[in-house]
Amino acid sequence: MRYASEISAIRKSTPCHACGRVYARAGSCPAHDAKRALLCKQTDPAQARETAKIYARNWRATNRDKVKISNKKQYRHQRQWAREHKLKIAVYNRVYTQKVKGEPQKRWRANNPLKLRDYWARYDRYTRSAPAVDYSGILLKYGMMCHICERSIKSLNELHFDHVVPVSRGGKHTAENILPSHAKCNLLKSNKRLSELTPELLKLATV
Repeated sequence: MRYASEISAIRKSTPCHACGRVYARAGSCPAHDAKRALLCKQTDPAQARETAKIYARNWRATNRDKVKISNKKQYRHQRQWAREHKLKIAVYNRVYTQKVKGEPQKRWRANNPLKLRDYWARYDRYTRSAPAVDYSGILLKYGMMCHICERSIKSLNELHFDHVVPVSRGGKHTAENILPSHAKCNLLKSNKRLSELTPELLKLATV
């Protein structure tokens, strides 16, 4: 078991201060302290994992600033590592591409001829034969303003162009159907219409 070594390392057991059951740490019954659930001697592993997920979700919700700082540090560390290991990344990408585009892809194509035909039909319809779109004209007309969250777009790094009616749902790849948006808002919108966005998604877009 994943947590067996952690549990066996804790020799001293004490009862829970609330219910009296014996657990690995003082006052750490999973029914009363979710943080200690993984170290509990009597908790079912599946229940412990679920309890830990709930605790982590609640902690992130009440410590948003700490989460943002931690994410920024992790992002900077990953970027630095990527700059220092370009050759290793290139080799990994080549091996992964060969693995993915080898026999598994051939088998999928052989087993799904109709899906493959539909994919190339959509590709031909919306990409190869798509009319050229004047994105600079769209920016001149609407400015750097996101049509999803209705806030200004501060830099070109945050700029995406969103199909108001998604192409996958019959929308056209024309200037009349394309508006500026934040990259985050565009990805959250996915292939939905604006009227289908839930308050939770809109709230995430403005965070």
